[in-house]
Amino acid sequence: MHIGEISEDRILLKHTTEWLTEKGVSKQQFARQHLLPSLEKSQLEIEEPLSADSYQNWFESRRKMISSMLSGKSAIPLAWKWAWIYALPKPYQQECLKELMALTGSFYLPLPSGTNDRVPTPSSLACLTREFSDVIASSKPAQDGMLDVRDEREELREYAAGLLDLVEKGVQELLNIQKGTGLLAPRVLQRMLNERLGNED
Repeated sequence: MHIGEISEDRILLKHTTEWLTEKGVSKQQFARQHLLPSLEKSQLEIEEPLSADSYQNWFESRRKMISSMLSGKSAIPLAWKWAWIYALPKPYQQECLKELMALTGSFYLPLPSGTNDRVPTPSSLACLTREFSDVIASSKPAQDGMLDVRDEREELREYAAGLLDLVEKGVQELLNIQKGTGLLAPRVLQRMLNERLGNED
């Protein structure tokens, strides 16, 4: 792996390290209280030994293994990926998922748990309005009607980031309509929901 190369491991470690540092969580706490329970819940870790001595030996071996992963010396097993993500607190988990999905050229959009629940759902219109205002405010590169190499790179990045945020919030509002009213979303979103739920068209 080249220095600076973006990878799933690097993204997982970035958000995990941010959480541990910002909240003062030790590597041992992360292993014992968060990651190992998540692995066990996902049936990716053996059952804990019964005796106190054997459990301590077992835990110590896992702690060293996880510490090596956190330091970047060992790769995170692919099978651990989702258990590791779900071991993170929600705010860090969501930012991690956003970056992982961006790595695949996609968005992280949590889908509702059902297609016809018709549960009263808050609208994201206020967020959409703010995002649209941000897009207009950062739209200098497009205001002459053309986008080309003469536009400032940093201004283009800001404009593009705003557009991506607007698209994300727009799709989320479509899903809010689906969840709150039962009204079928556009076909592409309906297919996403069906895939999640294992339904047929």
